[in-house]
Amino acid sequence: MKRVPIIVFWLLLCVPALVIGAVVFRLLGHEGERLQDSAAEALRARVELVAGELDLALRDLEEGVTKQLAGMDAGRLAEELDAWAQANPLIRNVFIVDEGGRILLPDPAGPLSGEERMFLQRFDSLFSGREPWERPVADASPAVPAPRESSYMARRAFRQLAAAAPAKLADQELHRSGWLPWFSENQLHLLGWLRRGGGATYGAEIEMTALLSRLAPLVRSEAGDGITLALRDGSGRT
Repeated sequence: MKRVPIIVFWLLLCVPALVIGAVVFRLLGHEGERLQDSAAEALRARVELVAGELDLALRDLEEGVTKQLAGMDAGRLAEELDAWAQANPLIRNVFIVDEGGRILLPDPAGPLSGEERMFLQRFDSLFSGREPWERPVADASPAVPAPRESSYMARRAFRQLAAAAPAKLADQELHRSGWLPWFSENQLHLLGWLRRGGGATYGAEIEMTALLSRLAPLVRSEAGDGITLALRDGSGRT
């Protein structure tokens, strides 16, 4: 008869302990999930920061190229554009299209290199007028973080390369300008253009290989221990 109170006693002791243990185990599981979520959120914030700094670097590039285009001598556009393309590794091709839509540079009637021929084919719908130079402006621009010291050197290099020589920005009322991301044969291309008044439209295509090589340090500088950041295209290729 004494065994019954002993069994009851152990049940009264063990059952609450088991319940408490289960509750603690569940709380530990929730804490582990919370820590995982916090780590994932921290990584997401880091990736968003890198994306913002890449956007800042591209804006620096676009601003520098636009200023360089605006500062060119209207009477010597072809010569200055050609010299700029030869001297600047970020410039792949240059062009001039007159107000009537006739391509002046590179001259389709003259001898063309293979690269110039592919350039004209790539942007044929733009140069022929089937596609507009100006695209609708988005309602809101994405938030961009304030520039940080870690990205300053890389971004300064962009500004220096974008303008091989100091350029004086033309009066904003005298020209229109823009940038076009352009897909051809599943490849992304980037074209900047400027038009003074109602005159010729001229500009440059960016060399994407040179651009990506200068964006890479911005990505690598943010990768910590055990972390790899990758820049991928629209098809998911690194």
